[in-house]
Amino acid sequence: MITLLLTLSQTALAHPNHTQDWENWDSIAICQTDHEQCHTISEARPKMTRNPSIQRFSDPSLKDAKWTTLHILRLQNPNEPLETRLALLDMVMRSEGDWENGVLFLAEDSAPEMRVLLVESTKFGSDDFAHKIFLTLVADQNDSVREAVYRSISHKDASKYEAVLLSGLQDINESAQLAAIKSIGWSRLECDTAHLSVFLVHENPELRLHALRAIFRINSEAAKSLPQLKALQKDSNTKVAREAQRIAQ
Repeated sequence: MITLLLTLSQTALAHPNHTQDWENWDSIAICQTDHEQCHTISEARPKMTRNPSIQRFSDPSLKDAKWTTLHILRLQNPNEPLETRLALLDMVMRSEGDWENGVLFLAEDSAPEMRVLLVESTKFGSDDFAHKIFLTLVADQNDSVREAVYRSISHKDASKYEAVLLSGLQDINESAQLAAIKSIGWSRLECDTAHLSVFLVHENPELRLHALRAIFRINSEAAKSLPQLKALQKDSNTKVAREAQRIAQ
């Protein structure tokens, strides 16, 4: 695991206490002229989706850039339910507003689900934003967060994160390792395939399968000449065996 390369600094915006008056919102320009609308927006609730574990805001007008600061202020409210905060971040990261700096504080959020979604938000953010998030949360103690980092790198220029992905191959969690292997393959990262070939004899068939695929995508000729290929064609796992047979043809 690589060490933490970046320390995020973010001045927190004081979230409003909904039991107090609207002076709490006066730092937001639009709320200085439209308190009632701000109140309505701040009280909006996400709705259930087909996936019972996921909630989303259905009103498309909430994605308007003019509400971004209000949504971020609400994200900082510890009294908001986790499901609502997740829905807020999902909405903000898909909006046209200036949201990147405003959500950096979530890298230290106590809920791993929030940190995972923050990593996934890099798909919609700038390269600089992704760089900050990747290098910070690749050192996260939660397996799912690190897995999200390795997986999300494939949406950016993976060549800039070779060291991060190679560190993922050493991760203590197999799902995180698998995510790193997949990203290396999807990105056709021009790394030494010896880092991947060690997984060809791993007891986990998913790691064997995707390591073989990644090697083939990086260098098809190298994959055809793998000393393990013959044994893999007779692998106990059908998917692995078929993949090895396809490569050997």
